[in-house]
Amino acid sequence: MAEHDDAVVLHATGIDKSFGGVHALDDVDFTLRKGEVLGLLGQNGAGKSTLVKVINGVHQPDAGTLAVNGTAVKLGSTTDARDCLLYTSDAADDRYKVWWGGGGGGGGGGGG
Repeated sequence: MAEHDDAVVLHATGIDKSFGGVHALDDVDFTLRKGEVLGLLGQNGAGKSTLVKVINGVHQPDAGTLAVNGTAVKLGSTTDARDCLLYTSDAADDRYKVWWGGGGGGGGGGGG
């Protein structure tokens, strides 16, 4: 088993996001440490996709903060997220690649 470093690479605190009268995220905290693999589980409408879209810069949170490697960031676009290394497809070492799967319908996906 590889050595595990407890360094926090992504920390979201107090994330809120609403769409009209629908409160999709309410005071969400999320922490990702180096070497971790996490999954988001929940019922339909629980906010899983919305949280991933906030982390990827697709949506901006109404409240809360995101920090990458201990530095607060404001992700106004997917380009900002990519520049913060939240998504990387060209990492020198495959162990440090981050892939957001997904897509419509029945498949999921494994990378981009």
